[in-house]
Amino acid sequence: MTLWNKKKKDYPDGRQYEGDLLDGVPNGNGIMHFPNGDYLEGIWKDGSLNGTGKGLSNNIRVEGTFINGKLNGPGAAVFSDGSRYEGEWRDNVKEGYGKYWFSDGCYYEGEMKEDAGSGKGKYRHSDGYLYDGNLLNGDKCGFGKLYDPDGNLIIEGMWDKDLPLKGIRYYTDGPRYEGEFKGFNMHGKGTVYYEDGRHFVGVFEDNEPISGIMYSSDGTPEFEK
Repeated sequence: MTLWNKKKKDYPDGRQYEGDLLDGVPNGNGIMHFPNGDYLEGIWKDGSLNGTGKGLSNNIRVEGTFINGKLNGPGAAVFSDGSRYEGEWRDNVKEGYGKYWFSDGCYYEGEMKEDAGSGKGKYRHSDGYLYDGNLLNGDKCGFGKLYDPDGNLIIEGMWDKDLPLKGIRYYTDGPRYEGEFKGFNMHGKGTVYYEDGRHFVGVFEDNEPISGIMYSSDGTPEFEK
């Protein structure tokens, strides 16, 4: 005989459930309290949270859709440092498309994999700089563009571990650089194009030309360094 009732149930490990029970097992609406102060509240099935729910787990406030006690699908979390995530989950892991507000003022929106930004996304730094491109494990990696706080494109090209490797650097005073980078400096082989049509082809080290040739606007060599 199936027996439905609503009451409290105490567990040997210190948990306490209050809500709908089916043959002594949480089924229906209810809340599970844990000895450390955590709780899970929502729709239960066969002893696990299944459906919409919310709670406090390891000092993280969570809300969303649960399958077998874990966030799956759309959900949100607020962390102890004040950071916040809204987006897709898979087995309590941020996976899919999401938005992340960091406690230091940074903001990310895009693809998530294994709790970090991976794939296409936009990362806005707290100082206003915006990166739009590919990421891997939360770092800028692959092709991407960096904009200054006024929306001006300053770097586009290939990135690795948050730093540009090779691409184009645009300067507000006119010139642009195409070539290799070390950090954010011109470093390696590259070309600087000037507004008057001249261009310098050479090798750079920490933004300084080491060797190369300056060409006039008609392509005639002017001098060699």
